Amino acid sequence: MTPNTTHVQIQRPSAESLPPTLRNLSPEVRGQLDDTLSNDQESTDEELKAFFVEECGIDKGAAVAALTFRPQFFTNPLFQLFDQSADGPTENGDVTERKA
Repeated sequence: MTPNTTHVQIQRPSAESLPPTLRNLSPEVRGQLDDTLSNDQESTDEELKAFFVEECGIDKGAAVAALTFRPQFFTNPLFQLFDQSADGPTENGDVTERKA
């Protein structure tokens, strides 16, 4: 019996288009940025910038750079700023998910 699969296209910016201030962030910080940008639709950009600086420990330039991607998180539920399975950002990738 062959399992059913669904092909899902995860959208990410290319490594070249990612601002330099975001390229060398730790995996933990990348995860925090992705999680916050994809799940927090209530906070203002100023509130998120303060959160990124105070809680994530990134500088204001990196916080502002991350916020430039916020509209993409609102319009595309499959958007990710970083590839969480890699040590750093990668080109756009495909993920295959198995349906039970």
